[in-house]
Amino acid sequence: MKGVYRHKLSTMFLLLALVITLVCGLLVGSLMRQLRKGDIASKRIASASLARYVDTSFTTILRSQESFRSSDALSAWAESKDLNHFYFNSIALLKELQKRISPISSISFDLAVTGTMADGTTVTKQGTTSREAYFRDETHLDKEQQQCISRLVAEQIPTPVLLPVYQDGRLSELSIATTYGYAVPRTVIITRIDMDSIIPEEEEMRYAIGSDAQILVTGLQGDESFSEACKQLDKSPYLAQGNRFIAVYPISGTSWNLYIAMALPPYWAFTLTTVLCILGIFSICFLALKKMADKLYQPIKEVLPAADGGDGNIDEFALIKENGKKMERLSRELEDLMQDKQAGDTRRRDFQALQGMAEPDERAYTVITIHYDMDEEKLMPLRVEGATRQDASLRYLRYNDELDVIIAQDDGSDLTQKVNSLLGDSSAQAALSDPVYGAQHLGQAFRQARHIMEYRLTNPQKRILTSADVGTFDQNSYSYPLSVEKEFLQAMTLGTDQVEFAIQEIMESNHHLAGPAFQGLVYAVSSTIQRALQELKTTTKELYGTQMNWATVYQESSRPETLDSLFVCARNIAKVVKQRGASDNDKMLALMRTYIQHHYCEDIGLQDLANQFNITAKYCGKLFSQLSNDTFKNYLNQYRVDRAKEILEQNPMTHIVDLAQKMGFNSSTSFIRVFNRYVGMSPKAYADSVATKQKEP
Repeated sequence: MKGVYRHKLSTMFLLLALVITLVCGLLVGSLMRQLRKGDIASKRIASASLARYVDTSFTTILRSQESFRSSDALSAWAESKDLNHFYFNSIALLKELQKRISPISSISFDLAVTGTMADGTTVTKQGTTSREAYFRDETHLDKEQQQCISRLVAEQIPTPVLLPVYQDGRLSELSIATTYGYAVPRTVIITRIDMDSIIPEEEEMRYAIGSDAQILVTGLQGDESFSEACKQLDKSPYLAQGNRFIAVYPISGTSWNLYIAMALPPYWAFTLTTVLCILGIFSICFLALKKMADKLYQPIKEVLPAADGGDGNIDEFALIKENGKKMERLSRELEDLMQDKQAGDTRRRDFQALQGMAEPDERAYTVITIHYDMDEEKLMPLRVEGATRQDASLRYLRYNDELDVIIAQDDGSDLTQKVNSLLGDSSAQAALSDPVYGAQHLGQAFRQARHIMEYRLTNPQKRILTSADVGTFDQNSYSYPLSVEKEFLQAMTLGTDQVEFAIQEIMESNHHLAGPAFQGLVYAVSSTIQRALQELKTTTKELYGTQMNWATVYQESSRPETLDSLFVCARNIAKVVKQRGASDNDKMLALMRTYIQHHYCEDIGLQDLANQFNITAKYCGKLFSQLSNDTFKNYLNQYRVDRAKEILEQNPMTHIVDLAQKMGFNSSTSFIRVFNRYVGMSPKAYADSVATKQKEP
């Protein structure tokens, strides 16, 4: 049996080859221009990303340096009048210097100070030593650079001065020498930076640091050609010249610029290859016409195996129409899945917004919380959700079993009637926050609405509570919910930066307190800190060397300084636990990975992982990246792909749609895209390769 489509395909194939050849010839010129623009754009993005990181690194270093320069310890050391004062001030300066160098930063740098007292005594993070010993043991500066620093002490020379150190022809260290004070002799502050921690080594990338007038430091020793090329960037922020892209970016807080050069691919080779491919396409189509026609027809031939070989003709398009109806049905199912995914994404974004992680805007918002008695109002959440779907200005969230949250895009002037309509004749109570302007402030409004809801039992007859209703109570009571206390306690015992978020929330919720209410808050916070110390089985003296006098805390509980001292104590506990608690970090990372490995087959996100540890999604993502040197999304995708490969290796005939669902993907399209990115081929191609290997003897 012959097919109408097959006959037409064989007839039109030669003409198609000619048309393709002509079109390819016309498009190759345009394609080359677009490819070059795309390469330049990608290099601009890559260089801008690197420049932002370098700028952030230099900002961090300069802030640390500036903070050190403004310290009283440095001033006292520089102005020491005799050796006794000098050695005494050196101890204080050493402590001050060690505080300015973070041991957990990914940026490797250190500070040192040298002067003329005691024959050029130098203070470094290791202790006090002579200038010659510092140069010999802690730096790689050559004799000329060492003499330059000595001249800075004795002479009036403009600073800062950049002193590069090269290893194997690459810039490995950069020392920045600045002076302190005006009278000669002067104190010199030396900031030594490990450039490998700021700018990674890449063969096709070159960089330099300089001012508008001259290049001061190059990434490769003696790279004069690059220095000359950088001088051409006087009027434009970037330059694409031949096979090289060069861009310049200012470094914040300095008069220096960062020059970055990246290699562009050679386009002449691509042009030649493209022309040869066009000629090859025409030759192959002309010589292998029948073979190509058979391959193109093969899918339809496989659909009709029983009809093959008979007499007469068959209309393949009737078959295509039937298959089209099936695809339409699958398309509707896919659309439903996409809508479900969109709803899930919207819910996740709304939860993030309530935690203060929304994109800034200038619209007015009000947060509404509704509390139910679930024994009496089991169907109430469904009714409220259904009602909010009819109003585009309201977004519904099921926060927990007893609390619903509604984000209203409204300034609150028209909400009372809407909320009354939502509550109907139920016994539920609602709390309205004050209006906020900008989605970035939704977290503040949500905390206020929850705070107002805490007073529902004091106003059992009041259906809608506002800040005006609880103002009187706020003056005589403090806010310290169990969730905040748990977050505060966990941050101290695990040594995480979440302690700052907990302190901020406590302060924002109780900024109005005075009298007995303030004393009650002091008692509650001190109780939580003592509980943390009990769990750690230690004292403040053992942790950071200062004994906390709890009797004084209770005696002076009415003073604001007492609450501040408690917060300082909490920060110190978290800081020390974090410094010495690498095993705790390993435990936290192990728990996070265990959760992912147990729930990877579900549609989980960063918010789900954060909920397991009672922390925000933003902090959870930052903590996971810090502990594992990987992102949550990348680790989850990699784990899912590894499990999928194991299943395909066991059973290559597994359906891709079923496999995608088992791996937690809400669509097979997303699964195929992720699998291809991590493996380099589609799941079907991987399964075919496994099946081929299994058939081999």
